Amino acid sequence: TSFRTGSLLCNCLNIFDSFFVYMSLSSVIDEAVSFIHSSDDSKKRLAQKLLPLRGKILGVSGSLAEDRLVFPVEKKLVTARVVGVDSGFVAKRLSSVDILLVRAVAAMFDLEQSVVKKCNYLPGIYSFPVPRISKFGLELDELNTSNSLVRLREEILLAKKAIVDFSPKFCFLDGSVVPQYVDNSQGESKISEEYFSTIKAFEDLFETAQKHNCFLVGCVEDSRGKRL
Repeated sequence: TSFRTGSLLCNCLNIFDSFFVYMSLSSVIDEAVSFIHSSDDSKKRLAQKLLPLRGKILGVSGSLAEDRLVFPVEKKLVTARVVGVDSGFVAKRLSSVDILLVRAVAAMFDLEQSVVKKCNYLPGIYSFPVPRISKFGLELDELNTSNSLVRLREEILLAKKAIVDFSPKFCFLDGSVVPQYVDNSQGESKISEEYFSTIKAFEDLFETAQKHNCFLVGCVEDSRGKRL
């Protein structure tokens, strides 16, 4: 009887715990939904206020880069070779070393009237991540920056190689064509070498693109950045 009572009590406690977890999760979801609705309403109100300017020419010279807010997009069929480059990484901290797996891939497409006629990949359609080991014992913030720099440098180096090997008209990068890691305030930090190496990779990419008459295009899906 004592065992059954204890088991029943544990089951009841588990039910109560599950109930409270559910209520807490439900409250978080309700808060998120409410915030999303409020944000969407604010955007709609702003759009309604700007709507009268949609077809107007602002006519302000000198202070604005463009004379209107909305530009129609003209459909254009593309006949050219294009390359897209992207990368990713997985990091694991161990007791004595930090392991980083980086994978960068370039995809080349030959377009004829916007129809893909041929494709190729670099380093190949199937490629394994490149392992890297850091023995510096970096602090967490330095490690995160180091991992991002290594990933970015591998991506930029591959973009340069893709331009040389494929000679595309356009090279699309995931993100900005200008490096965002401009805060190098750590001075003699252990990641300074990686920082300057990444900057050098960008400079080489710009020179290579110019030499091969290739346009670099940064693709940003959704950015909250407040600076260019």
